[in-house]
Amino acid sequence: MGALRFGWGFYCAQPNLSKASQPPPPAADAQAAADAKALAAQWAAEQPYVAPYVAPYVAPAVPSVDNYTGCRAYGNNGTFVDNKGRRYTKIPCP
Repeated sequence: MGALRFGWGFYCAQPNLSKASQPPPPAADAQAAADAKALAAQWAAEQPYVAPYVAPYVAPAVPSVDNYTGCRAYGNNGTFVDNKGRRYTKIPCP
């Protein structure tokens, strides 16, 4: 290590940067990558499986019972429910 001198006799150590600027040998990179991959696999194996959240099914709301006495068209796509639980749509009477 070299040293730098500042005023009044103070010295400061200076690192040798020539070795630090060189890339590591390829074998070390391959070994480090293999170690990281093995560590990630081990970590994944230790984690419990968590199923993704799936929202529960909510049935469409059934309309409230109506006391409508006019003309009706009964069917599955009705927007109202009569006193017997049948679905119907209000239609104009002829």
